[in-house]
Parts: sequence; structure tokens; C-alpha cells
Amino acid sequence: MLIREHFAELASWDVKIVGTDISRQVIEYAQRGRYRRMEVNRGLPARMLLKYLVRDGDEWEVTPELRPMCEFQYANLCAPLPRLPVFDLVLLRNVLLYFPQQDRSCVFSDAYRQIGAGGYLMLGAAEQAEDSTNLFQASLPGTVTSTGPCLGRRIALPRADYDPKVYARSRAVMWQIFLRRVDRQVL
Repeated sequence: MLIREHFAELASWDVKIVGTDISRQVIEYAQRGRYRRMEVNRGLPARMLLKYLVRDGDEWEVTPELRPMCEFQYANLCAPLPRLPVFDLVLLRNVLLYFPQQDRSCVFSDAYRQIGAGGYLMLGAAEQAEDSTNLFQASLPGTVTSTGPCLGRRIALPRADYDPKVYARSRAVMWQIFLRRVDRQVL
């Protein structure tokens, strides 16, 4: 929804959002694309609800426009990952805080391999990264640096081998704008 709302220029792109979870039940629920009233009322603005979901009885169903963008897969982050594409952005929120340091290091290594050059790893405010990896660079909160933005209390971590001179400027600027806009939304 946020991509459609804020980046109309991406309409011609093949945007794919891949969600993973260790619970097969959660994956099946997400694949249905149907949500109860209580779920859609937790921070989703009414304008976006009416634009991107269709009411069906007591549930709301994601519109056909958004469904092809979303894919859900089972993944245990402490085991070898399933075959996944290379990502521009990986979001880990309320995940790492449950893992011991050694498992966090493995998750960071796996995320690093899945993120393309110039891509970002964004962590939730409660995630613990300090002693778990040197594969990413942390930006200072509230700043936009040459290596990318860091939003509020979230940490945006560009790959450590990120070279902004090599990375296409238009794409880097687009992600910085997107990350700033995402920070204003409910994640």
C-alpha cells in the first residue's frame, strides 16, 4: 500500500514483497489476504482501507491490484533459508531480540547474502545488532548520510561494502525517500 501511495513511478516495476514466518499457520493466513475488522482497525487509515481492501461480510480482502506484489513463505531464520530473491530492502522487526548472539550473527550473515549492493537492512527499535555483525554500517538516528538514512529509533544498515559512487544515484535517492516515508507510517 505504501509503495502504491507514495511511488506511482514504480507502477511499471516488478515489485515483489516477500514475507516470511516460522509459523505455517501465519503464512497460510497471510496468503489468504483476508483480515478481520479488528486487524484492519489497528492503524490502517480509513482512506487506505477503502482503496486497497474490499469488504466481504465481516472480513476485508486485499484488492487484486496488490495481491501479485505479495508472496509469503515459511522460513526458519535459524536454519538454511529457502530459495529467495536478492532484495533491495530487508525488514527485521521483533525478530532478533528472541535470538542468542550466535543466532543473531547467523541471521545477519543470511540477510547480507540476500541484500543486493546498495540495499538496506532495517531493524526494529528493539532489535540487538551491536555485537552480532560487522557486515552492515549503522547510520546515526535521525540523519541521512552518504551511506543511507537511519529513521527515528529504527536502524537502517547499508551493506558495509556499499559504495554510493557505484550505486545508481536515482535508485539510492528513491530508497532514501521511501525509507523516510515508511518511517511515518505504522510498521
